[in-house]
Amino acid sequence: MKITRLWLDDEQTIQYVRYLPGWNWDDHHHSISATLDERAARTDDPFVYVLVDMRGTRLPLKGSIMAQYRKFSPRTLVTIVTGDMFTHKMMQLGMQTRPDREVYRAARTIEEGQTIINAHRAGQQLPPVDFVKLLEAQTLLKTHS
Repeated sequence: MKITRLWLDDEQTIQYVRYLPGWNWDDHHHSISATLDERAARTDDPFVYVLVDMRGTRLPLKGSIMAQYRKFSPRTLVTIVTGDMFTHKMMQLGMQTRPDREVYRAARTIEEGQTIINAHRAGQQLPPVDFVKLLEAQTLLKTHS
């Protein structure tokens, strides 16, 4: 599978999802389903932040994004980072059509995604997260165009 998922904190409230070049819609639906299943299985209800890193990838031409009908909990914020303007605009349009659109944000860089998430965390009286530092510590942060 061309999508990796990693929890960045012990409480499992901050998830990093990395889309690798060559991912397809089946990979996407499997990853989303796994994340939603994990969320549904929890007995607690913390606010969960998901940083989706799609930099350096392209939207697949075959398959359908619409196969995924399950919705994220309103106690989730999914921030999608894309590297190119076309993918960024397509993500923004797609987010607007979803019934759970209030949980989605789009960013062009990891730093912008971090700013979006930390602004939300401040409103929840939660400490800021340094994604760049966490990802560098995991050796996951690589610059892709």
